[in-house]
Amino acid sequence: MKNKKGFTLIELIAVLVILAILALIVTLLVLNIIKKTKESADKRSIDAYGRSVEIAISNYVIETGKFPQSIEELQIEYRGNEVVCGKKIINENYSIYLTECRVNGKEVKDEEEKDGYYHYGKYIPPIAVNYLIKKANDINTENYTAGNKNEMYTFSHEKTDQTPEEIDYRYIGNIPNNYVEFNDELWRIIGVFETEDENGHYKKRLKIISSSTVNESIKWSNFGVNNWGMSTLGSYLNSEYYNSLSEDSQEMIDKVKYYTAGHGESRDMAENFYHNERGTAIYESYTINGFNYIGLIYASDYFYTYALGVDDMCFSNARECSSSNPLTSWMYIGKNEWTIVPHVWGGGLDPFYNFYIGPEGGIGSNASDKLKEARATLYLKADIKIADGDGTSNNPYILLND
Repeated sequence: MKNKKGFTLIELIAVLVILAILALIVTLLVLNIIKKTKESADKRSIDAYGRSVEIAISNYVIETGKFPQSIEELQIEYRGNEVVCGKKIINENYSIYLTECRVNGKEVKDEEEKDGYYHYGKYIPPIAVNYLIKKANDINTENYTAGNKNEMYTFSHEKTDQTPEEIDYRYIGNIPNNYVEFNDELWRIIGVFETEDENGHYKKRLKIISSSTVNESIKWSNFGVNNWGMSTLGSYLNSEYYNSLSEDSQEMIDKVKYYTAGHGESRDMAENFYHNERGTAIYESYTINGFNYIGLIYASDYFYTYALGVDDMCFSNARECSSSNPLTSWMYIGKNEWTIVPHVWGGGLDPFYNFYIGPEGGIGSNASDKLKEARATLYLKADIKIADGDGTSNNPYILLND
């Protein structure tokens, strides 16, 4: 009778290792199935919450006759796992977009998405001017109160020699959410204005200003004249400076009409500066407007930042702003800064002087061949979109040019 031979120790160990590996594989498969099931359940929770939001939008429209500006305005009826989303956007077509969502406190991810989050809906970037106007303070807002919404304020203007009655939107005070990324730099939004392009099309366009000056100091004109059509600074801005911008940035800029008529009295209010800048007072054959890609601030751009009680002295008496509190304006930089506005005292017969903002905040005038600093201003194309951001310095608006 032959002896039966059992497994050797090595064979037993090999079997145990194989079983352990199989058990690990099965465990990983089961855990992965559980994870995917849980992820699917979390995504379904977000989908259910999203559908509840869409129903709430429909109910809001039926009840109020208007569309909501934000999800916070809605009465959302949702029962299920807790859903909290970092971004909740109502698009211009009133569809919704939810992302950066947590379900019961846990982030819901999606490896197929570029940002790694699961999304509900599709984000449609809004046209910048429409988006910002929707957030603007109503034209009936009479007083500036601690920034109100930190958004634009609405102003109406009477007809001038060059423009019809107009409504524009401006950031005022010293704490507005008007930061924007442009040319890989931080710029500021002056506001939204109806402007005319070379084809005669009037459109609302976003006007922005560089945060830093374009040159340490520069003459308004090497020729000593206050005609923007012959301005050395204007030529520099629309050639050398314009060409220094990235191609993407250049594509965003519209060539529009800048008003270049003059103003007389420096002890005057912002409204009168606005009116005369768009007037006809100028020396002999000098130009009262011109089409440019890049320009400078109007005196009224600066002094309107003190409107609605921000600083009544600065708003009503440009010359005396230096004796008040210019720091209440976000546009104040405390330097000698050129404006685009000629000083035409003497019945429009002075061909030499231009207005500038002084380091104390008040307006002054000086010969155009003197050295001062300047910041570039420009108008973006009317259909430029906002891809991201909230306008704060830490999260500036990101522009998109389709």
